[in-house]
Amino acid sequence: MAFALLGCADRNYLREADQQAMEVIAERAGDPRWNLESYTVAVDDRSRFYDGSESTDVARPTDDVYSNLYMHRVNGYDGWEYWDEDGVTGQFTNEQWQEKLAGYVEFDEEGNIKLNAEASLKLAYIHSPEYQRQKEALYLAALDVTAERFRLDSQYFGGYNTNYRHRGIVNPAGLRVDPTTGNTILFPASTSRESNRLTVGKNPALQMRRQLDTAGNLVVGFANSFIFEFTGETADFTTSIANFAFVQPLLRGAGKHIALESLTQSERNLLAGIRAFSQYQQGFFTQVTIGESAVANVRRGSPGTFVNTGSGNTFVNGFYGLLQNQQTVRNLEISVKRQKQNLEQFEEYLDLGLVGLVQVDIMRQDVVAQESSLLDRNVGYKNAIEQYQTNELGLPPDLPIDIDKSLVEDFTFITDESLSVEDQILAARESIANLEDPVTLESLQPVLMELEAIMPALAVWFENIQLDVAEMGETAEVRESRMSQIEIEEFRSARLSLKAELEALLELAATEKEALQQIKDGAGVAEPDQTIREMVVWRGRLKRLTDRAGLAQARAKLEKISVGSFELQFEDALKIALHNRLDFKNARAALVDTWRQIKIRENQLLSTINLTAAGDLYTKKNNPVSFRAETGSLRFGIQFDAPITRLLERNQLKQSLINYQQDKRQFIQSQDRLNYGLRALL
Repeated sequence: MAFALLGCADRNYLREADQQAMEVIAERAGDPRWNLESYTVAVDDRSRFYDGSESTDVARPTDDVYSNLYMHRVNGYDGWEYWDEDGVTGQFTNEQWQEKLAGYVEFDEEGNIKLNAEASLKLAYIHSPEYQRQKEALYLAALDVTAERFRLDSQYFGGYNTNYRHRGIVNPAGLRVDPTTGNTILFPASTSRESNRLTVGKNPALQMRRQLDTAGNLVVGFANSFIFEFTGETADFTTSIANFAFVQPLLRGAGKHIALESLTQSERNLLAGIRAFSQYQQGFFTQVTIGESAVANVRRGSPGTFVNTGSGNTFVNGFYGLLQNQQTVRNLEISVKRQKQNLEQFEEYLDLGLVGLVQVDIMRQDVVAQESSLLDRNVGYKNAIEQYQTNELGLPPDLPIDIDKSLVEDFTFITDESLSVEDQILAARESIANLEDPVTLESLQPVLMELEAIMPALAVWFENIQLDVAEMGETAEVRESRMSQIEIEEFRSARLSLKAELEALLELAATEKEALQQIKDGAGVAEPDQTIREMVVWRGRLKRLTDRAGLAQARAKLEKISVGSFELQFEDALKIALHNRLDFKNARAALVDTWRQIKIRENQLLSTINLTAAGDLYTKKNNPVSFRAETGSLRFGIQFDAPITRLLERNQLKQSLINYQQDKRQFIQSQDRLNYGLRALL
């Protein structure tokens, strides 16, 4: 009884809403073209936006101090005193979200998240507010379906009222009509019997309502009352009534297309929402990885006939855009480093009188300009990372992240190993130039050891070059399968040339290693100046050797890259896209929805002709169940309203016709944009 009086707890209502919404989604989400097996509207407990609330007992967030005053007192009235009964919190994010990061992403030794494409997607699926918003839009569309199904289902109502009435013994004076003369006269106050009456009951106490799929309405009710009189001798009286009423339109407002319109539209909207979310998941993948979505968001209502066919941009954003920015910064750093080397070389030439001061100044300006550009690029790269974290991943911008560049290593023609060797050769040049007079064997030894330390790093680099050449040979068969005979011959010739170049480089590296050993062995015999000249010449030869090795490695990396291709005519591509793209399926359905409104509005211009029926059945005795046929009544009728005033309905019909034409033109334009985009791509 207490449960019936107080109603279900809010937690049960919310659980029931979730169950019904998930059921209607599951009814149509099993199609393999838009399968949503893992769909749930609940926020992942690993998300920074998760708060764990499962009912309306949500703690009040911290309010603005001055705005909060009006919750407690407004215009002289005391406010509601229970605003804070569920507590107050200033914590808006999940306190444990950072602790749970280690469960699904990797960290480097410095505590930075190792961000690659896979980790980006994991983080975005868990933390992205936009992705969660799309899931919630689909959930709300499912709730619309449950509401419309409920509207066409049997609806039950029930309740009881208790009323007490006391009437005193004096009837007040007033004007009344004399039944004998027909004149209005003043009746004085009179004394009557005191009354104390308790009435228990309600009309109706129980009721069932049903809207039929033919647009008819049926209402069936039952009511009873118990009356207790406590003045004088106690008396009581009980009566009950059972009744029904039925209305069936025949013209205006009649027909299944009218009765089922709201349900039909909500069901179609939910199907469109499921397909839109399925396609959104694909677009979300591309948005996170390359920064291009080209799909519509999930809409609670009709999806409309406009279809986003993509911007056709050739630039890359998203995670791969960050890799591109990272590579741009790296290339600019290499360029600045080499430009500085050239400047130092020019300054030496200036001392020797080989170049003029103007040429050196121009070189200095180029170095300063490139350093400024590098600084701007670094700032832009850091800003791009923080923007990506906030907008795409739903993470705070200060979360430490390191971009994993392993994905583009095959496209990095100037490797870290080559740069390391290049730096060592440059440092050796500086060490030789900085030798102070008089040069002694003791002062030469550190420089010789520095030159000797280059050879192990050179050996590691050459091993990587050999691996690149070997991988080029492994991919040769796949590449040749897509080449013409002339291209195959040219490719094989290039491979043979590259292998020969690698063998020559290995021989030269071995020769230079022996030459360095000879210089080292002769350092104690030859004059120091002679040893310095030999070291300078050896370093120059090694620099030329590394330049050749860098070109060879770049050729090997370029030749081993293989990109698949296929033949597809744009006419076939257009047919495939129009047949398979889920957003175009939704657009076609939306166009039909607009067309359906013409039939709905057209019905409103008809005459109103309704069949009506109603009946009552009372109890005959002082007994709540003593129903007798002779106490009943039955009524039938016809309601008619001529179509005289239909101006608003006429305007609505005309608007529906215009809406249809507009949506049809928009759908045709969507097809044209798709056609153009495919022609441009293919």
